[in-house]
Amino acid sequence: MSDSTGDKSEKILQLLREKACAKQATYRKTLSVFHELKKELLSMADELSSKIRDYDPHVVIDFQDRSEFEAYFKFSGDTLLFHMHTNVFSFEKHHSIWKQSYVREKEVRAYCGVIHIYNFLSDTFKYNRVNDPGFLIGRVFVNMEGHYFTEGNGEFGFLYNDFGRSVIDKKAIRDIIQTSVIHGLNFELLSPAHQDVSIVSLYEVQEMGREMRIKTSKPLGYSIRGSKDKNPV
Repeated sequence: MSDSTGDKSEKILQLLREKACAKQATYRKTLSVFHELKKELLSMADELSSKIRDYDPHVVIDFQDRSEFEAYFKFSGDTLLFHMHTNVFSFEKHHSIWKQSYVREKEVRAYCGVIHIYNFLSDTFKYNRVNDPGFLIGRVFVNMEGHYFTEGNGEFGFLYNDFGRSVIDKKAIRDIIQTSVIHGLNFELLSPAHQDVSIVSLYEVQEMGREMRIKTSKPLGYSIRGSKDKNPV
């Protein structure tokens, strides 16, 4: 039935066709890309393990498929966590994506799924140090047509930003993974300043002994909590 303002059913159907269907297609495409990423992670783990084993068997390369939306890639003291968000996003109007003719021609192309890449210390998982932070080093945005770009630290901030022409494939996925691993390897674990760890409670010591929960992290462009340098990059 229509009301005094008119029946809006056709408007709703139009928006569903234009927006909801595009978002569903974007989700399915991102999930497909994430499945391919997992396959490439497994392949790279096997490849790197076979090559490093003879040189140093103590360096462990491992892939873990943790869930439909989460995967771990361990390379010795570092672990990358790849996490696909289950929602689809657009961007604020000042975002550079809107400057591209590819998006202006068809605005629903701006709908993107996102895969987050976090860097953790491997011991964080080994010893269940739940207070250890992980750092977001990059985000991979994928639209329903498989076009992609990244945001993040280092090369993620500038290397993969041709959204209108870049279509994600096996080669691109492998390159993104390799960039992530190199990023993790290039940042060293730094000891916190003496004044930041000079006082400790008995409870904290007992916790260290039981669960080894002393908070440890790489800087990765961020200031360590408690440091005098309060200006993270």
